Amino acid sequence: MVLKYAPQDPALAAFIKPAAQPAPPAALAAPSPEPSRPQPPAPAASPPPATTGKTLVSLRIDTDLLAAFKANGKGWQTRINATLRTAVGK
Repeated sequence: MVLKYAPQDPALAAFIKPAAQPAPPAALAAPSPEPSRPQPPAPAASPPPATTGKTLVSLRIDTDLLAAFKANGKGWQTRINATLRTAVGK
């Protein structure tokens, strides 16, 4: 006995799979993805260090001295530098 597939019969549809379809030729295949967007230019390099001859250092000073310099607002590091310059006579 040969059974014919009837799409309207859900009991048979669960057991019968459609035949595999051959792969489409390359010309008919899905289009390739969009070309990637151009990347933004890399950020500019940091400016060269100032030519003032300053060197970054780590210095431990008393808390009350630091508080006194910071109490006058911005520029406290410059004021410490000026005070040290005066202390060494330059």
